[in-house]
Amino acid sequence: MPASIRTFASARKKLIIGLILVAGVAGYVVYSRYKSAAQPTTYALATVQKGTLVKTVSGSGQVSISNQVDVKAKASGDVTAVLVQQGQDVKSGDVLIRIDSTDAAKAVRDAQTSLASARLSLDKLLQSADVLSIVQAENAVSSAARALAQAQDAQKQLP
Repeated sequence: MPASIRTFASARKKLIIGLILVAGVAGYVVYSRYKSAAQPTTYALATVQKGTLVKTVSGSGQVSISNQVDVKAKASGDVTAVLVQQGQDVKSGDVLIRIDSTDAAKAVRDAQTSLASARLSLDKLLQSADVLSIVQAENAVSSAARALAQAQDAQKQLP
């Protein structure tokens, strides 16, 4: 390599190192001025007064309640009357709503009809039937009896 190229490369390296040092010093100066520009903490003082204190807090996140009670009816149907107001205190056993009982009464009638039909089928089969048909008919009667009992219980739950 000729000497002029070596000198040029050496001068170039010195220039790059000098530029890096200047940039570092300039960055430090800017940082130190920005850091010293921070405002000191100030306090607002006032005399004590009686009155209402109003303070608003805003934030984001999930809100949850400390106690919640799920109210579930033991029977289903259309609500005909709401007997409590929002925010009213209630205790166990208080009637909160009235439910239309016509659907429950219809379910009881349907279950009674189904039970009577199953009994008639059983009686018919008992006159001339094999063992399998008798067992199936007895199962149908017991299933209909259970359905009737459930419908009657649901009707009793209505206020």
